[in-house]
Parts: sequence; structure tokens; C-alpha cells
Amino acid sequence: MGCDCFVMSKQMLEKIKNGALAKAGVLNDVAIDQAAALIAQYEAEGVETMRLVFPDQHGILRGKTIVASAFASVFVSGIGMPSTLLLKDTAF
Repeated sequence: MGCDCFVMSKQMLEKIKNGALAKAGVLNDVAIDQAAALIAQYEAEGVETMRLVFPDQHGILRGKTIVASAFASVFVSGIGMPSTLLLKDTAF
């Protein structure tokens, strides 16, 4: 299964540049280039699932597991996380 990763990467770069996160100023040009390169790398390696994590207010990792085909949308429009992970005090 061959792919032209340069063409795919260029198309993804344009999609990210025109996405909601870039338009809102969340991603700068360097971050956009890095995101497109990361997506191309995962596609070339045949990765099937991705785990996206962030620390909560106590340093415990929280996150989501998504299929690799949805990974690009994270850089285009973001990803929803339950607000209760950050709004409630989980120390008790």
C-alpha cells in the first residue's frame, strides 16, 4: 500500500491552515507545519489508534483514544473533553 506522503502532507497542511484552530490563532505557522509532518509520519507508519492525554489539576493523566484517521481533525477543529474533568475537585 504505497502513498505519496508529500502530496498527502501538503493537502493536510492546507486543511490545517484553513481550520478553526488556525483561524482562532491557536496554531502558529510552526505548529501547523509540525502537525502536518506528524500526521504524515503516523500515516506512513500505519498507526491505527492514538491516545491523546493531558494532566488534570492534580497531575493525573486524562484523555481519549481515537482512531488514527480522526487524528488530523484534532489539529483542524480541536477535540472535546468533558469539562467535569477540570471543573470538579477530584481530591476528595
